[in-house]
Amino acid sequence: MLREMLKAARVGALPVTPETEAAIRSACSATLDIRQRLMVALGLIEGGGDDT
Repeated sequence: MLREMLKAARVGALPVTPETEAAIRSACSATLDIRQRLMVALGLIEGGGDDT
């Protein structure tokens, strides 16, 4: 889904709907979560205590 959205955005055909915005926000949140977990796993930062 994200790849298709990226392609549409590149050609100026990405419709801005509540669903599109929700998908982008969800992808950003997931990316930030992955980044945080990776940095903790590499020992670059301490964990926040809410690891699952």
